[in-house]
Amino acid sequence: ATDVASQPRLVMEEPRHDFGKLYEEDFYKHTYRVKNNGTTDLIIDKVKPGCGCTAAYFDEVIPPGKTGNVTLEVDNDKVTGYFDKSATIFSNDPVNPSFTITIVATIIERVEVKPGWRIYMEGMYGEKVSQLLTFSSNESGSKNFKILGITTDMDDQVTYSLVEDDTPGVQKVRVWKNPKLPTGFLMGTMYVATNSDYTPEKLVQIKVTTKSSIVVNPRTLNFGLIEDVATVAGKAFEKELTLLKMDGDFEIKGIIFSDDFYEANYEMAEGNSYKISVTFRPGSEVRNYTGVMTILTDDPSTPHVRVRLFAQAL
Repeated sequence: ATDVASQPRLVMEEPRHDFGKLYEEDFYKHTYRVKNNGTTDLIIDKVKPGCGCTAAYFDEVIPPGKTGNVTLEVDNDKVTGYFDKSATIFSNDPVNPSFTITIVATIIERVEVKPGWRIYMEGMYGEKVSQLLTFSSNESGSKNFKILGITTDMDDQVTYSLVEDDTPGVQKVRVWKNPKLPTGFLMGTMYVATNSDYTPEKLVQIKVTTKSSIVVNPRTLNFGLIEDVATVAGKAFEKELTLLKMDGDFEIKGIIFSDDFYEANYEMAEGNSYKISVTFRPGSEVRNYTGVMTILTDDPSTPHVRVRLFAQAL
């Protein structure tokens, strides 16, 4: 039988470290003391963090009776508020070949923004949508907190302005979504310059979504499996779809295809809708016929409607 007393033995008195409440820093770092209570070298093969926000550094070999270090470092850019992160130590200790350590903290933002540093604005084309942001400081001298300037990398997508507020140390910013943006979503960043020594610039991520009033059904036309394609080359296979505007009139200005094997005809239907008939004429080769149909409209919110096309020829 193996003498377990001749093996390495990993011992750690405090595998969980709780910082409690602390101001945000660039990184949150703690070093754990690892003792080898065995009689041979303790070899740490790796330390595997539970997520990408945490990095680990460690002594690979700890002699018998000696103490080594394992350090965890959490990136502030990847966590917010309360965090509870763990990592697993893998070693040659036969009793504890894997050992979990934990790092915990509640981060106090020096400059705080409500409702949060990520905001979402969504609306129909032409709809006025805005978000009110409240900035304040949790540092000493917070009543003197001021916003010194605002810039964004999306000035064609949003507008913004400071809002009057008499509360000392509180600054408010109103952000408006450009109502004339086409259908789709866009992301960008607002850079808010402040008089905080630690946070001279506070970043706010903005996601803007414009919903279309035009609905296409279905969004994909699948012509399915075309067997014995050599004998049916050029034969017409047809599918239909409907284009509907929920409110108001619109016109189709044209339809273009990414693949010459497709063509379409369209006509007005009941309500604010069009019925579109799509024809697929396969060639003689065995292949997948994938493409995109783009419907051009006069609607400023949705000038293009795209439909995926698919057929498989054998």
